[in-house]
Amino acid sequence: MGKISITRVVDVPVDVVFDYVDDYHNTTKYMQGLSRWNPTGDILHGKGAEFDVAMKAGPWDLGSVVEITRWSANKLIGWESRSGFHQDGQWAFHKQGNSTELTFTLEYEFPGGLAGKALSRGAEPIVRMNLEKSMDVLAQKLETRRGRH
Repeated sequence: MGKISITRVVDVPVDVVFDYVDDYHNTTKYMQGLSRWNPTGDILHGKGAEFDVAMKAGPWDLGSVVEITRWSANKLIGWESRSGFHQDGQWAFHKQGNSTELTFTLEYEFPGGLAGKALSRGAEPIVRMNLEKSMDVLAQKLETRRGRH
């Protein structure tokens, strides 16, 4: 299983960062390579919400249905895959004065035994690069929005 964790400090209060990340409409605006994050039911955020997700990692298209399994306002949003590409991830939010330390963690596993492990090794640099860029884009969007208020 691969694991990637990335942390950034965003010059925006934790409640603003949390609200932006918690709104599924925003997810494809900052997550690089993510082409789909659509609700599958009536629950649109918080514990129990499910989303049909698709991301591109190089030549691979990875699809899943994920469920939000951990949710605590201004602290944590975590999910687990229920079908498709296996992934468990979370956003962790830590208040630092008027700023927010934001950590994104993703654990993932490709199917297929040895072939899946080889695929994982090939995809990990691409996934990491996409996630690093995603954090940069998210920070920029949040800091720009803050400047307009």
